[in-house]
Amino acid sequence: METTQLLQRSVSAALTLMLTSSGWAQPQHPDHARVVDLSGLGATSIVVESRSGNPRTMTPGVERISVLPWQYVAARTGAAPVRLRLFMMRDAWALPVVLATADSAGIQYLLEVVVDADNGLMLRGRDDVYSGDVFVGVLNRRNRGAADPLGAPVHILVTGPVESIEPGNTVTITRMNQPFRKLSVRARSSADAVPLKFRPSFDTAVSEVPIPIIRPRLVVRVSPDRIQGLGLETADVMVRAEGLAEPGDRQVALQTSAGRLEPSGLVKLNKQGIATASLRSVGVGDGMVIAESAGLAPAESNRVKFQVPGAFFLSALFGGLVGGGLRASTRGRLTSKKWFVSLGAGAATGLLIAAAGAVGINLIGFKMSARAGEAVVFVVAGAAAWFGMRSLLPSPPERSKP
Repeated sequence: METTQLLQRSVSAALTLMLTSSGWAQPQHPDHARVVDLSGLGATSIVVESRSGNPRTMTPGVERISVLPWQYVAARTGAAPVRLRLFMMRDAWALPVVLATADSAGIQYLLEVVVDADNGLMLRGRDDVYSGDVFVGVLNRRNRGAADPLGAPVHILVTGPVESIEPGNTVTITRMNQPFRKLSVRARSSADAVPLKFRPSFDTAVSEVPIPIIRPRLVVRVSPDRIQGLGLETADVMVRAEGLAEPGDRQVALQTSAGRLEPSGLVKLNKQGIATASLRSVGVGDGMVIAESAGLAPAESNRVKFQVPGAFFLSALFGGLVGGGLRASTRGRLTSKKWFVSLGAGAATGLLIAAAGAVGINLIGFKMSARAGEAVVFVVAGAAAWFGMRSLLPSPPERSKP
């Protein structure tokens, strides 16, 4: 009997050993070690997270490391962050460190820490403090679109020469991809960027990401940059404020080196930080627009050339001559003197009506500008000369009889 029981125990042990060695046994215990493969990363330093609080530093060049499920290995792959082009991110950077881990099923993950500087830091008040939002998260390096939860949180420490980081300088990340964790940063700086330092909580090496300082400034643009002179044409002036979080209702003073601004003096920016005006030529030559606002450096526009309006006057003159000739032809046989008088009157009428319309004086019920083109100027001048001033001008009101 004892021999039979001993034989049964031996067979049972042998079967168990066979099943275990062939992989038919139950899955590995969640607390058993998994292996992460670092080959191909070219890591210059390797630090293994320790749940007891004492991380292990490994020799660079090690390619396979045993870890517990969701225990992280920080493999440093370079010295500086790398800029990324990612959807819905304006200024994204990948830190030069890869967090390698494996889940309880043994699936390996290579995670990259991504920092998005977004719009940078801007002035948002009158206290000379620049502020803005910075977003931090992790992406699966092999599938950046994955949004899986992490089996253990990733803690990123953030420091830098700033006044404050809210809600704190430790970022806790619990899933891959969006939503990234938002940090509100306030800083005073005379440089073009604030260097924020990031590192996994168990790593000793830091990575700097430049968070740009957006200096507020004015931009002035005048279009077109060539207009007809002698007051016959206007150009559009656009003023835009950049680097201000709340530009609405800010006043900007405009002045010009030549020409006449409409409106003159002050313009007010809208919520988008834009204001418009127009520049009318005076004489011929060059001009520019200068914009100033409190706390911002003055801005100069591109130069605008006021050209001699030769094409305009020729179009109006020929149109007036043609109109005067047509008007004379309807009067039957005329002497040479009356022909010349009719042509001269037509030319003068055409020039007067066209010039008046170009400067904004509407004498004939048709709004025209010099920018409309030579053909329009020719037609308006010809029509004015053909029909005559009396037929084009509105009739005076009749006087009531006493």
